[in-house]
Amino acid sequence: MQLTDEGMLSAKMRFLIFSLLLAIPFLAYVNTFHNDFVWDDRYVLSENPYIRHMENIPSFFTTSKTQASYDMKVYRPLRQVMFAIEYKMFGPNPSGYHLQNVFVHSMNCLLLFLLLRHLRLSALQSFLVSTLYSVHPVNTEAVANIAGRADVLFLFFYLIGVIFYIKSRYSPRRRLYLVGVVVAYSLSLLSKEMAISFPLTVVLIDIFLEGGQIAELRKKLSFYLMLTVLSGLYLYARTLAIGDLGRGEYYGDSFWTTMFTQTAIVLKYIKLVFIPYPLSARYDIFLLVTPVNPYTVIFLFLMALLIVATVVSLSRKTFSLPLLGSWWFILTLLPVSNVIPIRAAMMAERYLYLPVIGLLILTVSAFKGRRTFHLTRTTVPALGSYVAVLSLFFILTLSRNAVWKNDITLFEDTRSKAPDSLAVHWNLFNEYQKRGDGEKAAAEYGEMKRINEKVSREYLALARKYRESGKRADAARLARKALRTKPDLQAASDFLRELEKDAVIHLD
Repeated sequence: MQLTDEGMLSAKMRFLIFSLLLAIPFLAYVNTFHNDFVWDDRYVLSENPYIRHMENIPSFFTTSKTQASYDMKVYRPLRQVMFAIEYKMFGPNPSGYHLQNVFVHSMNCLLLFLLLRHLRLSALQSFLVSTLYSVHPVNTEAVANIAGRADVLFLFFYLIGVIFYIKSRYSPRRRLYLVGVVVAYSLSLLSKEMAISFPLTVVLIDIFLEGGQIAELRKKLSFYLMLTVLSGLYLYARTLAIGDLGRGEYYGDSFWTTMFTQTAIVLKYIKLVFIPYPLSARYDIFLLVTPVNPYTVIFLFLMALLIVATVVSLSRKTFSLPLLGSWWFILTLLPVSNVIPIRAAMMAERYLYLPVIGLLILTVSAFKGRRTFHLTRTTVPALGSYVAVLSLFFILTLSRNAVWKNDITLFEDTRSKAPDSLAVHWNLFNEYQKRGDGEKAAAEYGEMKRINEKVSREYLALARKYRESGKRADAARLARKALRTKPDLQAASDFLRELEKDAVIHLD
């Protein structure tokens, strides 16, 4: 057996590779075809009256009110266009929509292989990354959940855009390819806002392909500016459709609390890429209010190493594959890093659908220099390890798909892993009520009361910390949030009265 570079790949070998890249993810997700509409699927699809009439398609681009059965304040018009078309084909049958999700995911795996080849990775490296990506369990939320169409669709156009951009570097039809880049990026943005990292990825690709020759990037500044302007136009259109920029609140009402907490989340993401267990549709987040914690210290240490390695590499006019993978992961996570807070979950597996590619590139960089692959005494153990990991990921993905079968299976699984998620208990409460199981519904209601009590006391604890540091306005705001969460929390009422006395003393 021999896997060589593209220039030496026979037509038969190319056919085999492409067939495997389409077939493996299909087999990994085949058990989703009998899954029901789950969670947001109901709001954006099965219970959304707007996707049932083709004449509503123009409104998907102008308002968020037709994106779902209620105004979720999201803007994914291209996804809704696809759902409207598919509704004509499949109606209320979820199997067809699941099939489409898996098909687009399979195409993404093939596009990923082609992109990596254009980035001058060997056929072996490209195949390893693409097959591992195709069955990686962390991708199940994007693929097994029909509403995850936004994720698989934005990546489809994202990868096409990057491939077109690389082709524009050496093709005589440069302008045509650059037009293709603009079109692909636009379609990616209209699929999901996470595509907004595309200009950063283009710059990163240029640095890698130029071998760290930063001066060469000056020739591309006008195109970078064009992509930046396009990003601004998209944000403007999105703001008009939603009614605002979609900005949320900082967790703990503090930028720094959010950032410290985000360092822990990034480390958890890294762990999930290499050890994708346990997986959950929701994660309990513990706020970190000070940088003196192991997560932030480890994150800052790793970032310092990455920055130093990058500076040293650029000073030597080089930019290695491990650096490409590392920065791909970091830069493509930026849109969900909450530097600018978003109205969404602080941590979610679907956020990794694009960034995970970077860490997989980093992993296979150990194979750099292997232009061919032969079965020998030294390569058989490596091949065995790869097959073992691939098989394990395949099994975990099949298992995870079964969790997404219906709302009960999903939220009961999530409850065991995120017991303090109010959204999970609320959804289970509603599902048990629909099924007439009053006893279980009552238990979930009790859990919601417990969580409200806990959350309100966490707000109050943060308010006390702000008061100690002299930030009385922030303390008052958090105390009021504690009361909104649990109106009968006497401690919060007492705390607000104490703040009023502080103010009087301060004025005196």
